[in-house]
Parts: sequence; structure tokens; C-alpha cells
Amino acid sequence: MKKFRTVCLALFFTISCLLAGCAETGSIKESDITGRTYTYQKDGFGGDFTITIMDDGTFSYYEGLLSSYIGMGNWTLDGDILHLSDTESQTKTRNYYFHVDGSDLVFISENSDSFSYIDVADGEQFSS
Repeated sequence: MKKFRTVCLALFFTISCLLAGCAETGSIKESDITGRTYTYQKDGFGGDFTITIMDDGTFSYYEGLLSSYIGMGNWTLDGDILHLSDTESQTKTRNYYFHVDGSDLVFISENSDSFSYIDVADGEQFSS
């Protein structure tokens, strides 16, 4: 009976932890996203719209062959949220936020600036 009670308690705590979200969900590490180029799921501006995340904390993006602008700046990772800070000029910074979902970056429109030539909607993906 004592063994049965111990097993039930262990099962109860395991299920409670899973339901509460305290089980490890495979947190995102910087090495999971760096050294990759992510391509927009739709057409870019005359070619592929790509974002490249470098392991030195920088990134670049190119909206397509017809774009004369190559965005670049620094990135940070907070949990599964990737923040790209494009230092367009000394007085203007553009910010973009993405949810990291496996090998995809999912655009978060809230608090993100618009890209120059492509309207990226909330939830649209860039895949590596």
C-alpha cells in the first residue's frame, strides 16, 4: 500500500508539473539560431527576402534583388523571442521581433517596425 501511495504521489506531481508548464520545454540557445539564413515564406522584393543571424551578435537582412537597402545591426535573444535592432542611421533604429519556433522565425508585428518594401504580417514565417 505504501508503494502504491508513493507511485500515485509521484504521478500526481509529474502531471501537475506538466500542466503548470514547469517541465523543461527545450529552451532556445543562441547556438540554435546563429550561423543560419532564414528565408521569408512568401516572395521578396524581386527575389528572396532573407535574414542572416551571425554568432557575433549581429545580423543582416535583404528584402530582395530590387532592394537597394541591406539592413544590419545587433540581435538579442530573450527566451524564445528574437529581437533585431537595425541601426539604419545614427538617428533611426528599426526594431523587429520574432518568436523562434524550431528552425523558423515567426514574425511578431506588435512593437515591430515595418520593413521597407515588404509588408510582413503577424505570424508569417522565415525558415532556415
